[in-house]
Amino acid sequence: MRYPIEVGLVGDSRRTLAALVPLLQPNDHRRFLEHAQAGMQKWWQLMEERGTRPDVPMKPQVIA
Repeated sequence: MRYPIEVGLVGDSRRTLAALVPLLQPNDHRRFLEHAQAGMQKWWQLMEERGTRPDVPMKPQVIA
């Protein structure tokens, strides 16, 4: 819906991905991956901070 589809696949996701993984080529350009990993690390730190706060009323992250 939000991203154009080049090839639509229908089927069991595990079997479909297992068939597609051997066809992938390694990518040496890791800048996007490293940027995404750094963003996730910051997000997890934020969730840890919010999840351990003793605020009243309690934040949803504390329960999760």
